[in-house]
Amino acid sequence: MWRFRGTDVAAARALVEAAFDAGVTLFDTADIYGPDNDEEFGAAEALLGRVFAEAPELRDKMVLASKGGIRM
Repeated sequence: MWRFRGTDVAAARALVEAAFDAGVTLFDTADIYGPDNDEEFGAAEALLGRVFAEAPELRDKMVLASKGGIRM
């Protein structure tokens, strides 16, 4: 989910659902994924969290991997 970012939850949800349609079930994210700058570390996980808040049923369809350790 590198560089997965933005504020449009509907567009992000559409990307997640398109991934499901393509057979993707493993979503790999991290606390540093998002735009390629230091100011927005965690943007990918934050956006994915907003997708889950809107459509919690999506979480049960995937394996979600994350990692951490970078000091922000």
